[in-house]
Amino acid sequence: MMDKYAYLLDDMSKMTYHEAEEISKYSSFLEMPWTVTVALSFALFKTYAIPTISGVLCKSGQLSTDASAGRRAEDTGIFINEFSGGGESHAVAGVDTERGSIALARMNWLHSRYGNLIGRDDKLFTLALFVFEPFYFAELFDYRPLNELEKEARYVHWREIGARMGIEDIPPTRAELLEWTVAYGKKSMVYDPRNAQVGNATFSVLLKDLPRFMWPLGKRMSLVLLDDHMLQAFGWEKPPALMYWLVPRLLRIKGLVCGNLLFPRTTPPPHVKTSVRCSFAGPVSEKTEKAPDAGLPQIVRDGYIFEPWYVKPDGARMGALGLGTPGLPKYVPEGYINSRLGPERLYNQGVDLTLKNAAAMRERAQGGQCPFFVAQEVVATA
Repeated sequence: MMDKYAYLLDDMSKMTYHEAEEISKYSSFLEMPWTVTVALSFALFKTYAIPTISGVLCKSGQLSTDASAGRRAEDTGIFINEFSGGGESHAVAGVDTERGSIALARMNWLHSRYGNLIGRDDKLFTLALFVFEPFYFAELFDYRPLNELEKEARYVHWREIGARMGIEDIPPTRAELLEWTVAYGKKSMVYDPRNAQVGNATFSVLLKDLPRFMWPLGKRMSLVLLDDHMLQAFGWEKPPALMYWLVPRLLRIKGLVCGNLLFPRTTPPPHVKTSVRCSFAGPVSEKTEKAPDAGLPQIVRDGYIFEPWYVKPDGARMGALGLGTPGLPKYVPEGYINSRLGPERLYNQGVDLTLKNAAAMRERAQGGQCPFFVAQEVVATA
């Protein structure tokens, strides 16, 4: 990867989002998928320390209750994999592919239902954590840090995703985005009981594979990965000093073993790999002869992270533990359709608009029109 993109090292500002997507997939899906996945999970978790975010989630009930948090977490991972080029074949997924564009359009439609409840700054903060958290986790806990090319690639890739989400005024450089993110976190992370409500529901998903009596220990170990400001925003006590000594060392040992004692990974892990089960037929209504998304692939996952949603019966969980039972009807083992991802009550809603917006996104990208992300200084002089 470094040899292929060596020409970018002299001026990484010229990196395109296609190059960024290709570069990012190596660390995200092949070299350190566990670290990146955990980093993104904690990135999402950290946003719950902002009351304007946790308040929306409590109101919707989608991440504030044990019953729905697991599925929402898996759906989020699927969205990211689809528009980031995950899966067995990079050619069928990615931001400009049919699958990737439909997944992104569907995510945008789900967000749009909250109207102005989700502000621009909260969206940008979440996006920024998806950029930066893998930097920190790799540097602290894996066998090597991400290099500058990989860091810039994550920024360029997520900057493009943010532009397609309609987030305005995204800082035009990685350094400016980091500066903004730190300032916004200090200002906006304040205590609110709704923060803890969403956080506790998420912990019930993170720790569900452990025996119940070990949940307090597991939570204290996890809280080591949050800074003091964030703990105060959740209203949680600081873990014992022993945890701050033990947890980082355990994670570091894991990284050193994976990086130095195991063979290189040649395929994505099970929770990223997918296969097409069949073409979606879709529900037929009295008004239409067939569903608008009939013919789209019905996608089955090889594995899962927290709960076995859309996973084949013999699917594997990320990591050594796992008490879920893939293949049970309640987990929809027949697979997912990108145009219908989301809460079950919204399964038949927004499909037409999702497909229309996805097609427009692909047409704009392939037609050489104005790019989705344009630096503000370029706009000002245009």
